[in-house]
Amino acid sequence: MGDSIPRGVLDAFPSQALSMLRERYSYDLFLDVAAYPGILLGSCEDDSATSSPPGMVDRFFHSNPWDMTAGSPSGNPKFICIALGTNDEANDVSPDAFRTTLEQFIRRLSTTFRSVKAFYVIPPFRDFSEPDAGAIHKHLVARPLTIADLDIRTCVDIDSEMAVEHTVDGLHPTVSGHTCLAENLARKGPPIVLFDVFGTVVDWRGSVIRELELLGKLHGFDGDWNEFATTWRRGYLENTRRIAQGGAGSLNVDTMHREILENILETPQWKAFGDKLTTPARDNLNLVWHRLDGWPDSTPGLYALKKEVVVATLSNGNVRLLIDMAKHADLPWDTVFSSELFGSFKPDPKGYLGGIKHLSLEPHNCAMVAAHVYDLQAAATVGMRTVYIPRAGEESPGVDEVKAKAEGGDVDLVVKSFTELADLLGQ
Repeated sequence: MGDSIPRGVLDAFPSQALSMLRERYSYDLFLDVAAYPGILLGSCEDDSATSSPPGMVDRFFHSNPWDMTAGSPSGNPKFICIALGTNDEANDVSPDAFRTTLEQFIRRLSTTFRSVKAFYVIPPFRDFSEPDAGAIHKHLVARPLTIADLDIRTCVDIDSEMAVEHTVDGLHPTVSGHTCLAENLARKGPPIVLFDVFGTVVDWRGSVIRELELLGKLHGFDGDWNEFATTWRRGYLENTRRIAQGGAGSLNVDTMHREILENILETPQWKAFGDKLTTPARDNLNLVWHRLDGWPDSTPGLYALKKEVVVATLSNGNVRLLIDMAKHADLPWDTVFSSELFGSFKPDPKGYLGGIKHLSLEPHNCAMVAAHVYDLQAAATVGMRTVYIPRAGEESPGVDEVKAKAEGGDVDLVVKSFTELADLLGQ
């Protein structure tokens, strides 16, 4: 809603942004446009003025500002986008007064539409014909509006890709200008939550031990299966970290796991067990990493999260492994990202930036969820939000209790389960 939105024009940026969100993320969205052409946000103090009718804040939800019949807001929108115009500044409204009126307007909207999860505020467009203008724009960009208990997201750079050739008169966008605005707005859509997988989503230790125990009983061999699983996992961690730092090695974790398995089975402790395993048996054992079971909260939590956000992996596991694991453990990913697609392993920044690039979002609109603080620290360096979930036996030795920034820690949020995270995002 707001000024500078052509009502019913398919080339306008709200319609284009909607199409982009539907196409890229399969969002089931419906758009309603409330246009106030030429209107101020606040009312003009000069009652005799005929060029500027009462402002949006006083003519609340009138689709036609010159018609005294009030509109009838209906439905339960999740998001309201407010596109602000330049008429207030043209009528000598100060940035501080504009800010106060905007706060009043959003409070009224939040009371009327209690279903709204977030308000997107688009500052007045830059006026290329008057470079010295734009005090309100600069004010909102420098000090984005905040209101307690409301999620307000100021699109500070929505017109950053605009140029004078994208406008009709230096201010009002052409069709190509609306496309620029829509592209930027689409990148600010509902957030995406990326998940580390091994240890965070699935219990690799318990799953591998259970399969080794069954295999040991089948062949009449007893051993310390926890030590076997830990050694196998340690080899994976050492190799992925070495490659992430520029070392040589396979980017396919199946290949890596098989090489580590062969080395373990050649050691004196496990050679007798290895001698009992045929090549097909070793092949099948290596695929145990495709059959890992989720933690008890993983499947219900991911299904709940999927209703609010896009959920995807950002794992060092290879693509086929992640797909098979999702089928086995009922993990309802919207998509899977594997480090092998980006030419390195986490915590190399390439992995995080690669996933963000393919999602057409900015880093702050993506959250990384992991049970390992080193993973979150690396994600934070590229601008991602971070969510820590403690899992038994997963954190590195020597790591103290991980706390949220609000408690003096390093991560944005600490949760005990995926279902708790879903509840928080739902609120």
